[in-house]
Amino acid sequence: MKIFDLSGKTILVTGANGWLASGFIEPCLSFGARIIMVDSSPAVKDTAVKLSKKYPRKVDTVIVDMFDQKAYQQALNKIAKTHQMYGIINNAFCFGKSNVETGAEGDFMSLSDEQWMTAFESGILWAVQTVKPFLPAMRKNKGGSIINICSMYALIAPNPNLYSGEFKKYLSQPTYTSAKHGLWGWTKYMASFLAKDQVRCNAIAPGAFSKPATDAKFIKRLKDIIPLQTIGKPADLAGAVIYLLSESSSYMTGQCLTIDGGWTVR
Repeated sequence: MKIFDLSGKTILVTGANGWLASGFIEPCLSFGARIIMVDSSPAVKDTAVKLSKKYPRKVDTVIVDMFDQKAYQQALNKIAKTHQMYGIINNAFCFGKSNVETGAEGDFMSLSDEQWMTAFESGILWAVQTVKPFLPAMRKNKGGSIINICSMYALIAPNPNLYSGEFKKYLSQPTYTSAKHGLWGWTKYMASFLAKDQVRCNAIAPGAFSKPATDAKFIKRLKDIIPLQTIGKPADLAGAVIYLLSESSSYMTGQCLTIDGGWTVR
């Protein structure tokens, strides 16, 4: 038995054109999966075209604004009619304008109700909406794997000292930490109630996966406190994703794989 084989498994990925997804979609394809890439950006088509050259008839795209709940529901229902879904990776999240762009620090007192609602809608409700249309078939077929991309800040809170002085602009807003904690809580709830149907639900918590454009001085500050002394790359998530989708993890549910270079052990 090929314990990491994904042949014949169709996997839906939200936020499929995002930074983290860039590290695990192609590896999933290389292990035999068929991928449905869901994203709001038309650029996802270009990504799919490149992948399709290497993996013909294995990549589909859906471009939809997930904030348009009616349009998103229609898109999901259409997919559910034509595809037997085995795996769902809830990767999409709307950060809004970052502190770097706005010049604000994302202080609790300065955040608007709209910012809170945006975080909870994209951080939790999108995952709920994505799973619903496919869950009846998963239950009927007695199998499936749901993966929620959380964050180490679903497990701990940011250390304000790390973001002091000129680095305040990199402080994640409390909306992010709150939404990711909520997603991790929902993961455990779903794992508990879906277990009888052999549908598994797990989470992945990436640590510092800063983009290349991040200030080099801040990158050094991060490396200094990470035990492995390096920043995570999207490809570092591939092994965990494939493991959680494959039969290798058939006895694992309700768990969170923390991929943070050791950040949360100290």
